[in-house]
Amino acid sequence: MDVFDSMHWGTTKKLLSALGAWPFKPVKERKTLGALFYLIVQSIYIAEILKLFVVWGNLTETLDCLPVIVHHSMVQVKMANCLFNIKQVKVLLLQIKRNWESDLYDHEIKILREDARIYKVVMNYYSSGLSSVAIIYAVVPIVPIFLDVVLPLNETRQRILPYPVEYFVDIQNNFYILYIHSCIVTPLVLSYFLAFDMTYAGLVSHVCSMFTILGGRLKNLKSGTNKKDNSLKSLVVCIKMHQDLLKFSERLEENYTNYFFLLLGNIVLGLTVTGFQLTVLATDFGAKIKCIWSGAGQVIHLFILSYLGQRLINCSEYINESICMSKWYNYSRKMKLLIILVLTRGKTTTTLSAGKIYIMSIENCSSVMKTSMSFFTVLRSVQ
Repeated sequence: MDVFDSMHWGTTKKLLSALGAWPFKPVKERKTLGALFYLIVQSIYIAEILKLFVVWGNLTETLDCLPVIVHHSMVQVKMANCLFNIKQVKVLLLQIKRNWESDLYDHEIKILREDARIYKVVMNYYSSGLSSVAIIYAVVPIVPIFLDVVLPLNETRQRILPYPVEYFVDIQNNFYILYIHSCIVTPLVLSYFLAFDMTYAGLVSHVCSMFTILGGRLKNLKSGTNKKDNSLKSLVVCIKMHQDLLKFSERLEENYTNYFFLLLGNIVLGLTVTGFQLTVLATDFGAKIKCIWSGAGQVIHLFILSYLGQRLINCSEYINESICMSKWYNYSRKMKLLIILVLTRGKTTTTLSAGKIYIMSIENCSSVMKTSMSFFTVLRSVQ
């Protein structure tokens, strides 16, 4: 069975295929689906931008528009990253396939499977969190309609769409048609979020597993002083594997560095405005719930991206730790010289960055949160 049809990659493959973003799908089919869904997402994004232009100058309404625009701007970044880097992603996926089909020992295959299982569990929780945010956005506008039936007033309660948009028509008279449009876009936007983040998580999880496997091999190398053993050959294989993993990590960095740079800017802006909305602008219960869940979704999003970057750092550092834990002092002279090369390269930690400036890690995740809080405080002071 192909590795991408397994339980670990199956969901990611199905989502990307449905969105026209699976690199191994026929080009014509991929472009057709990609263009269709791109236009659907743009239809609401344009309506949101128009709303922003209409209310520009009114601070309250402008800030009310920004969180959703920021959210959908993240989707634009994800779609653009997929469109421009689909060939690079294909190269990375082919490398994963070669690794799974290579001559790995049974315990090494077990490491790959166990890490893939953990990756799937984490992404299941992640998808549940983001899905709850999408459900809240879809359900809150129905509450006034439900209350009109259960607890009717002398007049119909005002109906509000899930997103602040401008269609240049009367929203109250055309509510159901416009609401259906929002309900079509919401799961599609969620699918883009999940598909591209699951791809990123799968790539990082795999390279981390391979670093763990390589570390285990280096830690258990024999001395190489006996002419009958093949320790030198095994070390050469490990060095080649290390070079392949470093190239994989470099491609991963090139593929995501600009994407992360734009994404982090959106996250900081989104958290700042959402905090302001929650504490100042949100007056009714439904609006507060939307703000809380929106902010929670952004925090979860940032944490998962940072956690995966931190995991890559930790696993790349495991190479040098494994060599230090091995009986390197018993190695032959040739092996010691080769080990020095690995140790020298291992001093440079493998990382993922945003614009070659910001390192994706748990420590920097808290820095982004602090920055957002600082901007939020400034925004409140100039209210």
